[in-house]
Amino acid sequence: MNYHSIRGFRYPESEARPYPVAAIIQERTRQFPASSNCLHPDVWVLDYVFQDSGRFSVGGLPWQLRPGNSAHLYPPGTLYMESGDPGRIKSGFFLFKGESTALRRLVNNPAGFAQIMDNDRQLLNLLRAGTAAAARGNRGYWQLYAIFGEVMELLEQQIVHGSASWQYVLSTEAVEKQSLASKVAGFLEENCRDHLTLDEIAAKFQCSKSTLVHQFRKEFGESVFEMLMRIRVEQSIPLLIAGNTLKEIAEAAGFASEFYYSRVFSKVMGVSPGNYRSKHRT
Repeated sequence: MNYHSIRGFRYPESEARPYPVAAIIQERTRQFPASSNCLHPDVWVLDYVFQDSGRFSVGGLPWQLRPGNSAHLYPPGTLYMESGDPGRIKSGFFLFKGESTALRRLVNNPAGFAQIMDNDRQLLNLLRAGTAAAARGNRGYWQLYAIFGEVMELLEQQIVHGSASWQYVLSTEAVEKQSLASKVAGFLEENCRDHLTLDEIAAKFQCSKSTLVHQFRKEFGESVFEMLMRIRVEQSIPLLIAGNTLKEIAEAAGFASEFYYSRVFSKVMGVSPGNYRSKHRT
């Protein structure tokens, strides 16, 4: 029997290939101006913030403003500090182990970390997908691993330098390479308050409805409608905490009525809007 040899990529044996250990999206309330020091001795941190969230300092860098839709890449053992005013903070992160020469190049600067601006929310979409996979435990691990691979590809190949040695921006080339599901997720984020149907979304992205449904479920582990409802609920929380009526919140978030909003909120968050407000209101 004859075998044909083929050339392929072999990962350097001296490097332990990066692999994910956690993917989380969290929301918390800062009750008063606060600072936090974070140090992870054996894991990398890709820390993502959804909105402008105060200031940060790392590696002797003077305090800097932390813009929304930005990710910070911290290598193992990095001490970084964050500070901000009272309010709701929504963030997420990937924790991962291993080594990568390309990632080390990103953080090889006087500050010792990298800030990546995610203007088109590519990393955010992957973080959402990774968090959904991680929530399924062992059953979702290999999906999480695949999603994490896409994150690594973005970080290693699709970023360009910003205005400082530690600043980067995801390139437009990466936007063109986004999957159909990721593009749709970004569209939902931008237009979550509008009345959207699967037919309209499929037409916008020039695909069949069945293709849209299948690829979205495969990548994110939930339906288009489920993600749309979750995004609406997440974006309604600041109004809920601020004391707006359920009717006002429902109208602002794109729900048909306060009763429907309350039902969806309870399903997504596992608690009623009233109980959530009582627990988290400052």
